[in-house]
Amino acid sequence: MTESPTVSPLETAADRFPVRYWTAPDGVRIAYVRRGEGGVPLVLAHGWPGSKRLFWKVVEPLAEAGFDVVAPDARGFGDSDVPGDPAGFADLGLSATDLHGLLTSLGIDSCVAAGGDFGAGVVQDLAARCPGLVRRMVLWNGVAAPLDDEYARAGIAPGQLGEIELISDHLQDNGLAADATCAALGSDAERRAHVRGYLTARAYRAGGPPLRLAAPGAFTEEELDFQLEPFGDAARLRATLGYYEGLFRPELCPVPTVLGTPARDTETLVLYGVEDEIVGPSLPRRHAIAYPNHVGPFLVQDSGHFVPWEAPGVFVSAVRSFARDLLA
Repeated sequence: MTESPTVSPLETAADRFPVRYWTAPDGVRIAYVRRGEGGVPLVLAHGWPGSKRLFWKVVEPLAEAGFDVVAPDARGFGDSDVPGDPAGFADLGLSATDLHGLLTSLGIDSCVAAGGDFGAGVVQDLAARCPGLVRRMVLWNGVAAPLDDEYARAGIAPGQLGEIELISDHLQDNGLAADATCAALGSDAERRAHVRGYLTARAYRAGGPPLRLAAPGAFTEEELDFQLEPFGDAARLRATLGYYEGLFRPELCPVPTVLGTPARDTETLVLYGVEDEIVGPSLPRRHAIAYPNHVGPFLVQDSGHFVPWEAPGVFVSAVRSFARDLLA
């Protein structure tokens, strides 16, 4: 697979694709973009930090390949509404039910579902929650099903997040002290600078060395501004940390995740951006164990955590090849 050589200025245009909205049963509007109606349905789920903008480089080429691409913002992220009640913040189960509701509203009853980071957990939850809806999954650098006994037999340490738990304080900061973390950021600029560290480099342990999620140079300054813009708002940043809170305090989640009972027969493509210094190689191994009917894991060179942004040509060709029979 070869990388696409060109980058269009449209990739940092917020209005490149018309933003549409679907209203969830609790009144929260979920923003999404759609391209390629009539093709093979493909839903793209982002993680944290992120939004539908992380898929800006791949929406059009995937649509041209024959997919009906649906890329939403999770509740509280991007252009979606910020829930007024913290119990309505994004978590794996609630985000999966939002995806199901959105797809149902569009008349889609089967799809390919792709996700990275927390988005990987969302699409796995969706596949388990709604049998028959997810025909294929594509996972990269993200949450794995909690199957600790199986992972231990393969020599992998327990925990959904694996090595991350050994090298990082940010899980506790974002998941157990979200209010304090956000209160320490008093301005739009400070909030963006905080999130910027996750797109460039930051210390994940007090006194530790700077580590990267993305490959060096993955984002230009203009691209950083584009991706960080939604996180400047205080209420929005706070809401996005619901993903982390749900890991530590499942009692806060109005829709319990079913990630612990994965849809094991789902055909799954596993990718891994090797430049990721936080999400280690045990996570794609976990995906491969959880979904025996898998392809990969395939190592994506010159890419880190944000594979569709950092290696869009590889991502498009991989997804197209994985679903070539559906496209035919």
